[in-house]
Amino acid sequence: MKLLLLIAISSLSVLADSFDFKCVGTDAVYVNSFSMEGSVDTQSGTIAYDVETRTAGNNGTTSVSTNVVRSATFERVTDPITGDFLGYRAYSVDKNDAHVYVNILMNYPGQLASQIRDVDGRVYRSDCKAL
Repeated sequence: MKLLLLIAISSLSVLADSFDFKCVGTDAVYVNSFSMEGSVDTQSGTIAYDVETRTAGNNGTTSVSTNVVRSATFERVTDPITGDFLGYRAYSVDKNDAHVYVNILMNYPGQLASQIRDVDGRVYRSDCKAL
């Protein structure tokens, strides 16, 4: 009985229309990184966030964008062999934006798996978690 209740509760979180997430960039100076807080809405197909990017180097420059809202695609990421759940993915491509490609992998086991690619081809990396 407890197992059925646990399955029901976990399935409710999977079916949620929207949820918040947070990304924390690395302190390693040799990596372009970003920090982000936002939410995804699977019903409207949008992602909304505030982001700060930092270029690599001891004197890396930072850039902040707030109240960004973009169209996005959402999916569950599973292991191709075992089918085990690995995390959530939200990604967006907008060739008219400074951040052309945004790929957010939430709760994914890899390090610095999430990335943003800017118009110059520079890739920023971060770790993201669904809240």
